Amino acid sequence: MTTFFAKLPYQITGDSYEQLKKYDANSRKKINILGWFAIIPTFLWFVSAYLLCSQVLKTGSGIAMLAGAVAAALIFLFERSIVQSKKTNSFLVSIRLLLGLLIAAFSSVVLDLVIFENDIAHFAKTQFLKGQETKLTAASVNLQSANEIFNKEMEGKSGSNQKGFGRIAKEKKEQVALAGSEVAEAKSKLAETNAVLADPYSPAYQQIKDQLGLDTILNRVKLLHEFVMQNGLAFTAWMVLLLIGILLEVFGVLTKCFYPQSAYEADVEAMETMLGNKRRQALEQSAYYTGLGVHGRQATALMAGNRAQVLN
Repeated sequence: MTTFFAKLPYQITGDSYEQLKKYDANSRKKINILGWFAIIPTFLWFVSAYLLCSQVLKTGSGIAMLAGAVAAALIFLFERSIVQSKKTNSFLVSIRLLLGLLIAAFSSVVLDLVIFENDIAHFAKTQFLKGQETKLTAASVNLQSANEIFNKEMEGKSGSNQKGFGRIAKEKKEQVALAGSEVAEAKSKLAETNAVLADPYSPAYQQIKDQLGLDTILNRVKLLHEFVMQNGLAFTAWMVLLLIGILLEVFGVLTKCFYPQSAYEADVEAMETMLGNKRRQALEQSAYYTGLGVHGRQATALMAGNRAQVLN
């Protein structure tokens, strides 16, 4: 098992484990860094896709495993193409960094939805209860205002300016009763909501979840951002996860671009240069003889034969 993990980065980068044994530690270290930083984002994407399906979308474990495998395969192919590339340029680096930011942001959102699942639900419920409490407060203020108007009418200080329970006072009394019923209804609704939220297995609980949008991705993302913006600790954790995700996504290409060239890479580059020179030389010689034509090649061969006889 130890040998498997030791050789795994070399399998990813396409280099020979046995050949690298002949080189210095720096050469082996760079291969290990490139190999492992192609594996780590692959594993993270498998986990992210699996959690997205199983925990957020509530699919079966089979579909979640399949989604994780497909996501991991795509990221692995992309990361492997990066670490196996011989040279990089500024355009490739810019595109890779931008893609890394987008991928890391998406991956961190998925992980955040899972990590902060209970916090998101609690935040949504709290906001929902605050809405109910606001309605109760507004109804109570309305009742108090209706009572004050009724009392002034009874004292002859408003409306008809006549004391006693007259026609206008009767109308004001009906308004007080209506406001009182609104307060009673708001209190009953608040108590009912508290009871429902305390019992996750009740049918009414699922109705409230649907109303809050807790089973929808975009609304949960919206609730997540509202939550982290109002909670300093959650915002710090969210930023840390995002920065870690970005670093893991772009570390491979940054290593490829800025890590000093190793002795092994210098030898590979020199060998490729030699092979390229031989290839160009052969092509140039072939083009030269092709340009001479049949008679030219015969004349050249004859001159070469005559030169050989003279030398002998």
